[in-house]
Amino acid sequence: MVPRVDFYILDSPGMSVPHMACRITEKAWKNGHKVFIHTGAQFTAPQMDDLLWTFRAEGFVPHTLYDTVVDEEDYPVLIGASTEPEGELDVLINLGNGIPESLARCQRIIEVVANAPNDREVSRQRYRLYREKGCELHTYSL
Repeated sequence: MVPRVDFYILDSPGMSVPHMACRITEKAWKNGHKVFIHTGAQFTAPQMDDLLWTFRAEGFVPHTLYDTVVDEEDYPVLIGASTEPEGELDVLINLGNGIPESLARCQRIIEVVANAPNDREVSRQRYRLYREKGCELHTYSL
């Protein structure tokens, strides 16, 4: 399987990567997708867990930390850093520091890129790596 990779480039200074990741997660979940949020050093799994509880006062996204889950089928949104769910992944939101190890098992990967020169350069490197692996690439400016 060759995944589709969507890069969401945040052009507005007021937008943050974690909040945009929450918005994308909510939309994917409401559209019936199972979501795995892959975190890293910059945005940790507990931080994303807390943010998903509070980012929108009038809504709720059912989720849990992957390393605490007993039956992952009970949760449409899982969050984790080092360990990813087994099997095929519907939507993976990559907040980690590199390309996910589960690349070949993903249908769709979301990369959210901050409005900062260093983040833009890192995303360009990832874009090239995804292209080399034959992924279907799309870019959106927000």
